[in-house]
Amino acid sequence: MKYLLMIMTSLTLIQAKAFDYSGFVGVNTGLSQLKGVSNESSKSGYLVGVKGLLTSSFDQVVLDAGLGYYSQEVTSANMYIKTKTATLDLDARYTLVNNYQLGLGLRSDLGTDNTGTEYIGKDAQSNVLLAKMIVPDKFNNLPIRYEFGLGSSVGQARTLTTAFVGIQMGFPESKTKQTVRPVVVKQEETPQPAPVVEDFKIDLKLAKIYFPTNKHDLDSVAKQKLSKLAQYLAKNKALWNRIKISGHTDIQGNDFDNRRLSQDRADEVLRLLIQNGVDESKLSSFGYGSKAPQVVAQTEEGLQKNRRTEIEFFGVSNRKQVNQDIVRILTNNGQQ
Repeated sequence: MKYLLMIMTSLTLIQAKAFDYSGFVGVNTGLSQLKGVSNESSKSGYLVGVKGLLTSSFDQVVLDAGLGYYSQEVTSANMYIKTKTATLDLDARYTLVNNYQLGLGLRSDLGTDNTGTEYIGKDAQSNVLLAKMIVPDKFNNLPIRYEFGLGSSVGQARTLTTAFVGIQMGFPESKTKQTVRPVVVKQEETPQPAPVVEDFKIDLKLAKIYFPTNKHDLDSVAKQKLSKLAQYLAKNKALWNRIKISGHTDIQGNDFDNRRLSQDRADEVLRLLIQNGVDESKLSSFGYGSKAPQVVAQTEEGLQKNRRTEIEFFGVSNRKQVNQDIVRILTNNGQQ
């Protein structure tokens, strides 16, 4: 098991060094049950713990790696076990609607108990496989996460099952956000002199489809254009395999609000396409917030370019014809 511990430590260090990340600190509490071998009676108890985490996001996948400390007690009629352990945590989760996250985690414990060998033992290591759900929120502009989970030990003579809840609080800025933000006087989005479609990624702003500031509603002209586009895509579904709708914001504001706004905008476009006959199974949407800027320069022009909602096509056949059709639809107020 020491090799597993070394691998998990290496992944933690790589994540901290190579990727954009944010930090969280949290507390957990839960109920435990320890089932013994042979005719040994079951033991029940509780745990409390603290931990620090580094979090990285990759599209809709979220990775956590961190260190913690747990105190746990389980008792039966004739036995009392108290365990104090340092832990190494590694989680992988998938982001669903409303930014809820579901996934699996592995917690590696190393510590001692007062019976010497009953549960962990002086020099032994245990591992716990966890199923987790994370619910993001915010408090006074700081990101927080509510954690719910169920875990079971693996590779041990006795089986420890734990149900737990927790809360984690993040820091105001991630590693990549420690920059001086410029003051932008002009708030209105303006179209840029660029093609509507580039390599089958449509920037809706360049097609004169705008979202009001801090909102995800579309006006009637924008809806008409997207409805016509959806009807064309439904009618010519053999010309493309998959579509991804992505929402993006600039660096201004906090991460939680930016992710939520960009997801709401992407979902609004997704809803309009589905309403007008596009196959839902071939569509996906994701809000990146400010995580995937189009340009790095934090000028007014750069901020405007980074505020965008895009429709990206995959597996397109007859590219030239599809490109011409989409440009015609989006540049003629929805009329083909």
